[in-house]
Amino acid sequence: MQTTYFNVVSRMLGSLVLILALTLVGCHARPATYRGAEASADNPADWVAEDYWRRTGLDILAGDRPVTIAVLEFNVEYVKHKMTSLLGDKQAKLDAREFSIIGGGLTIVGIGRHEIRLDTGLKQQLPTELYGLLVKALADQGHRVVPVEAVSAAGGMSQLAGAAPGEGNMLMLLNIAGSDTGRVKQVEVYPAAGLKAIKGVTDKGESVEEVERQLLAELGADAGLRVQFRVGVYDAYASVESGSVIQLVLPASSDEPSGSTFESIRSVVSATPVVDQTEFKLLEGDVHTIDHDRYLAAIEQIVPPYVDLALVAMGRVVDEAAATPVHRRSPGPHR
Repeated sequence: MQTTYFNVVSRMLGSLVLILALTLVGCHARPATYRGAEASADNPADWVAEDYWRRTGLDILAGDRPVTIAVLEFNVEYVKHKMTSLLGDKQAKLDAREFSIIGGGLTIVGIGRHEIRLDTGLKQQLPTELYGLLVKALADQGHRVVPVEAVSAAGGMSQLAGAAPGEGNMLMLLNIAGSDTGRVKQVEVYPAAGLKAIKGVTDKGESVEEVERQLLAELGADAGLRVQFRVGVYDAYASVESGSVIQLVLPASSDEPSGSTFESIRSVVSATPVVDQTEFKLLEGDVHTIDHDRYLAAIEQIVPPYVDLALVAMGRVVDEAAATPVHRRSPGPHR
């Protein structure tokens, strides 16, 4: 009996040590709150694009030369389930509590778990709305965007396999990496009207990259974009979240094998709440019911400055002599 008691206590202490150890790895800063462009002028610490978007690869939008861009993919990834910190409002960078005895018990009960319920109509509508905002932002910089009708009608699009609307990645259930708005456990992906959520190719002899390059040639585009914005809820507020991705695709005539990938590393939340009701349910956690109109309006307000930050990062000037980027600032939300 004593041995059994000792084993139980040891495992419980081990669980606490695991939870604390992962917390000590570090926490993310709180996401920034966007309070409107008019408020940004009063903020001495304007947002720096590189604080929000991390770049790997090449930079093909550098300089002021307008280019023709084909948006080959535009998705919105909705966070359906997430877990948040039990130790305050700062979210841990690593969190594996459900794999420990104590943390697993709390998780099963529902403590720290969140389910975000969005209307299906909104999930279908928002990607097309945000696509329009991206096209406007590119046009404002002097770039030409190939119409979505031309992209969807291109012969190469038939070679790309698309996921069903609402499909997600089941492997995220094993995710232990946190973000500044919590740890994502389940998502649903919806494409903009006329486009596909690309998940592969129909002809196994070619790669997605090869088909995309052929598409750029067919459409007469200088570059392609594959975009996926991750959106959700943080506390009671709408959020455009870290983990959003913009990928630049180069044409086949380029000497380089690929373009650049920009991944957002900090989230932005709305200044006004969008949650209609939050109810804690045993075994489910906090279930958030969202107001459709307020959520749509909030996301559409947050995305333009978030896109502007990405475009600043894409178009930043590289000092070849020093081989270091020259940081440019973009007006944005309050920290």
